Amino acid sequence: MATGIFVSPDVKFLTIHHVAFTSSCWMALNPVNAPRLAGKYIFNGEVNMSKQEIYQEMKETLGLVPKFFQHVPENTLESEWNLFKQIQLEEGHIPNKYRELIGLGISAVTKCYYCAFYHTEAAKLFGATDEEIEEAVHYAKSSAGWSAYLNGLQFDLNEFRNEVRQIVRHVQSLQETTA
Repeated sequence: MATGIFVSPDVKFLTIHHVAFTSSCWMALNPVNAPRLAGKYIFNGEVNMSKQEIYQEMKETLGLVPKFFQHVPENTLESEWNLFKQIQLEEGHIPNKYRELIGLGISAVTKCYYCAFYHTEAAKLFGATDEEIEEAVHYAKSSAGWSAYLNGLQFDLNEFRNEVRQIVRHVQSLQETTA
């Protein structure tokens, strides 16, 4: 079971989150350890970053602490920041430029103005051209349109899958003959 304790900066009380008492919890409850752990979380025996440390890292990475992060509950701030860094900033199997173009396409379909702005700017940051941005949005529009069409007319899904597989095999055979 996950164990999490927040040690208040003034060390007058402990906030316990989903706690199953283990030796790591007792470490925090021991008054000798409290000043060393003030303002920090202990999760599964590991002392995590304080709010101030997370904000400092955000300032170093982003140049400021975004207001939307200032409203994240303190007990989830570190995990949200780590997830943001991993998904939005670190290079993955899909290069960042393409991930941002995918994000932009999804944002366009879901009509999220915040996301569309963010992903457009991030795509440019990672090297996307205006033409690539326009094409990503057009592709999303086309995909959403075909989805509405196919779902609205309730085409048989198995028949659709079989036809797509036939098309793929045909195009592959054409590619092999021209190679």
